[in-house]
Amino acid sequence: MGQVAATVANYSNRKLNKPMTAQDFIPPPVKTKRQRVTESIAKMKAFLGG
Repeated sequence: MGQVAATVANYSNRKLNKPMTAQDFIPPPVKTKRQRVTESIAKMKAFLGG
């Protein structure tokens, strides 16, 4: 579906500096709650110098 969306976007917006790719239309992977908490803790430790 991303490739179809990119083809339509590139056809209708030919004046774009950079052509769209399928990756431009695919959402990033969803992180689990555990991954978000782990990242938050790591960011807080880095901010506090730990």
